[in-house]
Amino acid sequence: MKKQTTIRFVVHRKRINFGSAELRVVQLVRILEQQLGSRVRIEIEKLPRRRGLGQELWALKQKPGDVIVFAKISLPELRSRVLDILRYRGALTCLDYVDSDLRLVTKRRADVHIAASESALRKMRDLISQAEASGAPVSGQPFLLHHNTDARLAGLKVRPSDSLNTIYFGDIRNTIISDSIAKRISVLNIDRADQIEDASKTLADYNLHYCVRRMVEEEPGDIVAKPFTKGFIAAQMGAPVLINKDVDDAVELLGNDYPFLIADTSETAILDGLDLAEDAYGGPAWQEALSRMAQMRQVFSHEAIARQFGDILDYLA
Repeated sequence: MKKQTTIRFVVHRKRINFGSAELRVVQLVRILEQQLGSRVRIEIEKLPRRRGLGQELWALKQKPGDVIVFAKISLPELRSRVLDILRYRGALTCLDYVDSDLRLVTKRRADVHIAASESALRKMRDLISQAEASGAPVSGQPFLLHHNTDARLAGLKVRPSDSLNTIYFGDIRNTIISDSIAKRISVLNIDRADQIEDASKTLADYNLHYCVRRMVEEEPGDIVAKPFTKGFIAAQMGAPVLINKDVDDAVELLGNDYPFLIADTSETAILDGLDLAEDAYGGPAWQEALSRMAQMRQVFSHEAIARQFGDILDYLA
């Protein structure tokens, strides 16, 4: 039997109630506890304030062999020298970037850099290779830990329907909805995490998820990859997605020949995609799309996420 490992997920002290912390910390911890059982003992801690010596004193109290996972929301407040202190203490550090600037991978002295998507993992590896080729050694190894879906949507399945019903689920600032497109889809916008349960009652009425993402420039120089959470939600519910090929992980997880993959985000391409989905509804192409979504469920299942985290623990052991 493997020795029990103590793991501490560290969050920003004022952001523990943010939706991102609920999913990528609180719910992730539950998954790992359920799947890994006695192999782990997991705690959630708040990162001390940046000013003063609170973070350094906290780091000096950590025990050798403990695994410290800094959540995305803690990274902007994390002092670099804290990682050095933790290394001196013998603690093992992981940085979970999610959709943060991945350039930090070459600057932060961590043991593990966690990627929340295939795209992020590839970009991390590229950054490390480039840095090392230029003579700048990089601390730590990149590992994939796919983003979990919201537990409050667990068990939610698409209700049978004789017709195509399309929905965009999320912040409309991240998508493209012209007047012509708006006539073809519904929108379910969630402003707060506590709205998710009410939204789930509506979501089951829709059998196609509109996952077209507006491709915008990040901050100058930023290197970012988004987790494929909208695709995962649709897959969990048993609904295909209409999605542009430039979305992170769309091609990697669904394939370049996925039936409802559109080439760009022009209104013409989107409307043609909606036409295709409507014409295909219930037919062979629709069934192929459903099959691809079903295959993708294996990627982000609780068992798969626990295996990925277990790989991280094996590396750190």
